[in-house]
Amino acid sequence: MTTIMERVDRTARIPPTHLRVDPPPPRSIKIEITGVCNLRCGFCALTKRPIQPTKPMEWGLLERLIRESREFGIEEIGAFYIGESFTATDELVATVRLGKEVGYKNRFLTSNATISTPERVRAAIEAGLTSLKWSVNNANAKQFAEVTQRPERLFYMALENIKAALAVRDEVFRRTGHWCELSASSIRYNAEQMRLMQPFLEKHVLPFVDHHYKLPPYTMGGPPIDQELQLGIIPTAGNQGRIGALVDPIPCWAVFNEAHVTSSGMLTACCFDADGSWTMADLKKVPLATGWHSDVFKTLRLAHLKGDVRGTVCERCALYVG
Repeated sequence: MTTIMERVDRTARIPPTHLRVDPPPPRSIKIEITGVCNLRCGFCALTKRPIQPTKPMEWGLLERLIRESREFGIEEIGAFYIGESFTATDELVATVRLGKEVGYKNRFLTSNATISTPERVRAAIEAGLTSLKWSVNNANAKQFAEVTQRPERLFYMALENIKAALAVRDEVFRRTGHWCELSASSIRYNAEQMRLMQPFLEKHVLPFVDHHYKLPPYTMGGPPIDQELQLGIIPTAGNQGRIGALVDPIPCWAVFNEAHVTSSGMLTACCFDADGSWTMADLKKVPLATGWHSDVFKTLRLAHLKGDVRGTVCERCALYVG
């Protein structure tokens, strides 16, 4: 079984077979089953959405996309994108269950842990979740409240949920033989942040996960850089993968090697597209295969292949210089 770090690295490294304007199906897809999130993190692209989603993706569309993506040849499915999927646990569980049924090898999820109660985690794992990652980015309750714009109590709830999830995972494994990898990632805001984070992680996170890795602070598709700087976060260009295995921001792997679908059914070329700027196709109107090979997608990929994204929507992200 591969580790989450191996899968992250595999996604960030575009294989030669996919370095073309019309690449074959990506290995993985992330479908935003809901755009709703209970946090408002200052570094997150979600804060740029002019109108915040209030409900999950319509099930008929979601079911079609799950089946269609697998038929297209995609092997791994993430039941999330920008929103927090535990705000729509019923849809999350149904997505994981159907994903297992139609043959996805990996059914994965990232969560902020604040509302991932043991009951919800149990339901997701029993449905067939194979990888659950916690996004853990704040060293204490005060920083959590400052960054997320939410009460400090949610910080402590997240810690309890992370701890409880390990017991749930182990119990399900003993009873059913189904294994779900638990992991966590942390954004390296700056050097001082990492110094503060280490003792916190060693006490409250590392004992309860199988793996942990660090991420660079992203520009999140350009925005919200101003908010990041105000919080002392120093963003980097593009999405370079994880610290320890960084890749060049151009060509961007998100354009070639992983599909992303928003809760409104839009196929996007960016892993941080909160406002639709990177929309490549409306999947309510066309199949995923058609959208993956749309003319607008081909044009954007060509710019990345040439190494010059000036004048494209990717310029503000991939060419960011702090």
